[in-house]
Amino acid sequence: MTRTLSSALMITGTCVGAGMLALPIAGAEIGLLPSLFVMIVAWAFMTTTGLFYMEAARWFEQGAHLGQMTQALLGRGGRFTASFIYLFIAYASLVAYQVEGGKVMLASLSIEGLTISKHFIEVCLFAALFSCVLVLGANFIKRLNSILVILMCTLYIAILYFTLPYFDPSLALRQNWDIKAICQFFPLMLTSFSFPGIVPALVLPLGGDVKKMRLAILLGTTSAFLFYATWMAAVMGCVELDGNWGLRAARLNDRGASAVLMHLVGQPLLKYAAQAFSFMAIATSFLGISWGLIYFFADALKWGISGKQKGWLIALVSIPAVVCALLFETIFFTALELSGGIGDAVVSGIIPALLIWVGVYRRGYKHSKSFLLSRGILLVIVTLAASMLGFELFSLVNH
Repeated sequence: MTRTLSSALMITGTCVGAGMLALPIAGAEIGLLPSLFVMIVAWAFMTTTGLFYMEAARWFEQGAHLGQMTQALLGRGGRFTASFIYLFIAYASLVAYQVEGGKVMLASLSIEGLTISKHFIEVCLFAALFSCVLVLGANFIKRLNSILVILMCTLYIAILYFTLPYFDPSLALRQNWDIKAICQFFPLMLTSFSFPGIVPALVLPLGGDVKKMRLAILLGTTSAFLFYATWMAAVMGCVELDGNWGLRAARLNDRGASAVLMHLVGQPLLKYAAQAFSFMAIATSFLGISWGLIYFFADALKWGISGKQKGWLIALVSIPAVVCALLFETIFFTALELSGGIGDAVVSGIIPALLIWVGVYRRGYKHSKSFLLSRGILLVIVTLAASMLGFELFSLVNH
């Protein structure tokens, strides 16, 4: 049970990342109730496709990642497409986390009198710290992640306590059911529940036990859902839409949700709690995605995750993300939206559905007796993912 809970917390930590800072801002135009509707759809979508990956991972030797699974079931073309887009998702997310995480770190340290670029220090400080954490290995990361998620829960309760007196039901009940605005919000919501990269890494510690893996995924994504739902209610119910520190201005100025809450409440204790919470939310997600990416490269290169090879794997994960983060200072929201609209629509939608279709209905592999693996559910997942991909590409072309 301890390993199941640890795996569930790993999923929660991977999901509950920069979405905590971005979702209330990005969802401001449609309001709380439409945002919650989109969240329910995204939660159901990502939980289902996570279970698809769990099922597919059981057909291969432990340690197999996306590349090996798609090569065996979808051929070279499938492997290339899935691998390319998975790398796009992972690096886009890591860049966003490094940009925002570095800002939170430097703000917390209150370093003054800098003679070189503040952004350079933010990114390099964050990257150096978490590269050292990655060196310590999977067991340490899981333990650290569990501690951080528990601390996040404690700080989260404190933040809600400070903001409760400012809650205005009229702000929370404001809603706009515009279809275009809802579709624009959906990609970011997918990114906020994105965890496919770590599913293969859960097979080994849980011994391939279907019930334990299923429980870990359901607990992990449902916990993330509860975090997001109450957080969005708190921010959207306290902060005005317009004004210099409103939700619209926050989007234009690349501010996270915790920053506007700190300005609204003005409590020193809230400032420290919000900064610590934001940092932990980003850290847990960063670690989950980074470790999933390490597993991906280890599988692709047929390397072990130890010794010099682990060092090279960490460098492959860290260096490209640092370079992009240094080049694109205000990419936070854009990176997350592109990751969801293009990346997760394919890697967390179309690809896992195709893996199940080929494995179950073409090759007859042994599988769980679940209605989620039915042809109808697979068709719904592919249709929704393809629609989102088409909408995102159309928006980019006509931007």
